[in-house]
Amino acid sequence: MTNPGPLIPTEPALDRAALERVLARAMELHLRRDASSAEERLSESSVLDIAREVGIAPEAVRQAIAEERARSPLASTQTDDDRLTGDATISTARVLPGGPSDLL
Repeated sequence: MTNPGPLIPTEPALDRAALERVLARAMELHLRRDASSAEERLSESSVLDIAREVGIAPEAVRQAIAEERARSPLASTQTDDDRLTGDATISTARVLPGGPSDLL
């Protein structure tokens, strides 16, 4: 007699892109429901609490927050043409002394 497999159907898995969409949409719905968050802004500690609840390491969240803060404010307004021809702006970068944990 062969094993017919699990009696309870397994849940379909989400790939990374689907997970990102689901979490983004869930956050959008949560903020819409919460009247006290009319500005749709969260403190860093709130983001860390949420990430902890879903099992994301605090170090990864802190790095992601730092990367978001370092992101160009023009990045979200770029069009496809801008991506092909490049920005009309100039940016600079520098190296800071210290390790990642010290800087975060």
